Amino acid sequence: MFKYPYTRREDIVEEIFGKKVADPYRWLEDSKDKAVQAWDKAQNEIAEPYLKSLPDKDYFFNNFKDSDHFDVDSIPRKVKNGSRRLFTRQLAAEEKSILMLLENADAEPKELINPNNWAKDEILYHHLVSNTGRYLSYGVIKAGKEDSETCILDIDQGILLPDKLLGHKQFITSWLPDDSGFYYRFCPLPPEVPAEEQDYWQRTYLHLLGTPAEQDKLIFAENKVKEIWSNAFLSYDQQYLIYRKGVFYKSSTWIERYGSGEIKAVMPEMKYDIDTEIFEDHIYILTNENAPRRCIYKVNCSAPERKNWKLLIEEKDKKIEDYGIVDGKLFINYLDGIYNTIEIYDTEGAFLKEIKLPGQGIAFWRGYQDEKDIYIFFCNPVTPYIRYKYDFENNTLQQDFVYINPEFSYNKDAFVSKIEYATSKDGTRIPLIISHSKDMRKDGSNPVILYGYGGFNSSTSPNFSAGALALCKRGGIYVSACLRGGGEFGEKWHEAGMKEKKQNVFDDFIAAAIYLINEKYTSPEHLGIMGGSNGGLLTGACLVQKPELFAAAVVSVPLLDMIRYHKNKFANIWKEEYGSAENEEEFNYLLAYSPYHNIDENAEYPATLVTGGFNDSRCDPYHGRKFAAGLQYSAQNTGNENPLLCLINYTEGHGFGGGKTQRYENSAQMLAFLLENTIGKK
Repeated sequence: MFKYPYTRREDIVEEIFGKKVADPYRWLEDSKDKAVQAWDKAQNEIAEPYLKSLPDKDYFFNNFKDSDHFDVDSIPRKVKNGSRRLFTRQLAAEEKSILMLLENADAEPKELINPNNWAKDEILYHHLVSNTGRYLSYGVIKAGKEDSETCILDIDQGILLPDKLLGHKQFITSWLPDDSGFYYRFCPLPPEVPAEEQDYWQRTYLHLLGTPAEQDKLIFAENKVKEIWSNAFLSYDQQYLIYRKGVFYKSSTWIERYGSGEIKAVMPEMKYDIDTEIFEDHIYILTNENAPRRCIYKVNCSAPERKNWKLLIEEKDKKIEDYGIVDGKLFINYLDGIYNTIEIYDTEGAFLKEIKLPGQGIAFWRGYQDEKDIYIFFCNPVTPYIRYKYDFENNTLQQDFVYINPEFSYNKDAFVSKIEYATSKDGTRIPLIISHSKDMRKDGSNPVILYGYGGFNSSTSPNFSAGALALCKRGGIYVSACLRGGGEFGEKWHEAGMKEKKQNVFDDFIAAAIYLINEKYTSPEHLGIMGGSNGGLLTGACLVQKPELFAAAVVSVPLLDMIRYHKNKFANIWKEEYGSAENEEEFNYLLAYSPYHNIDENAEYPATLVTGGFNDSRCDPYHGRKFAAGLQYSAQNTGNENPLLCLINYTEGHGFGGGKTQRYENSAQMLAFLLENTIGKK
């Protein structure tokens, strides 16, 4: 049996809406407390040697490294008003991508920013070049902290400008047409706002180069509800300033012809989710207003009010996942629940053609309103990402680059990827993307890793994964479950897995596990589950609800204390998805499934790895600490010998922090942990 570090239990019981809620590990919430940091260290001293000793850890690591060992340049992007082009270069031997510069289309590329020369845990977070290509704004984050400070590089002189900006979490949204300054958004710092609200109240200001930040001009802000995001940015043609407020699934928009001072409402109320793109003085509006799978309207910028909108593309039985004007045409990326199709229309809504994709899988484009070069990216579970150059006239794709090491040992014909359906508790059909080798035998003894997310309108897609491929090579099966709460089938599918209906998501995942067992793909002794962030909530909840179904679980950078999650950092914005314990009705259903509060102290739980990032600003690492402490306490009561480990990474935030090697290491550890505790019981 593992000897876990001592964890103090405190007699903390709160009465909330008439119910007593115990919280014995609340002291683990304070990451600044030396005692908490000592607890992290003691936990890591158990978890790290165990994970490093796993026999398949190096196998998975080498598969990631070997498959990813290639040099690749991104598509050079010309600046708006000049000859310069920028692109990123990822070299096989380097940890991080390098930002490169071409003076013109025929010039030799030169390094502009090379993060490989920075500290190991520093990465380039975002960048934006000015319209003439003279200036570059960029942000650097350290150890996964999503709080970059903006730097301004004068490319001509090769020097950093002394300009400083207001607040923190700075992000430049648009350079002014003449390069004299830019719009940027940020969150204000104390004493302007209370310390516990410094990650809220997002606003947009205008900064002019060479002026003190104190002279920056307020452009757009929300002054009543701290969670609402306020943003302002220029349209692609730089003729309009777009103002937007939003909070997840609801947004409002106004426009102003740049410099006119006359602001016109497109959608002033936050009732629906809308997105806009302006082209030739018309707005193309993507919305879910009375269209859960979304539709597109068109309206003249001179009179953009809702009464003037004209339906351009009506809602179909498949969801519009993305849209945009490319080379003067309207490109629409549809999702039928699992696979993408790309259709092209003229700007009056007339169908032109559907792009002939290489097969069923994930597909998206890269292109711009006023450029003819169009690229299509495609992959599926047995096909790595391929970049194609698209020929509109002939509707053909010419392969441009394959995102996998050509020397990597891999035969796609030896593997199978297919779709099957589990039936959830209420009869809903749940798609499962199942990948395995062709010689797999359905005898109930295969190690299976079941992945899920199920939230925030985010779709689970049939991606290519070197880790999944490596598992299949080892005789395992990788399964991705398309759960309610996601975005696979539109807003109704999402709503069926949020707030008071969140239990549907867990029921869907449990149904997927039962299906895989009943169909003899695996058995409880060989079934592992994994998920991160909202997916960590998923695996944590299913773990405590049905521990007998699983042999192992990875609960990565999760939310697990659903009663107090909204009190930390900017997590109160998640109440749009989950609800909040400040509301009695929402408190009751949150308490009913909150993984931390539903640990049975006398239950025997399967092997579990809980991870957290010390600098995580989304899902505070205390969730992992408190949950792991509860699992370990139950092991002391039951004599459970399964490893119940907690790993807090001090150089990461929300699952990231460094270069390629760190990503390989993290993924290899999780897969090796699951395989060790599933295949090892054969």
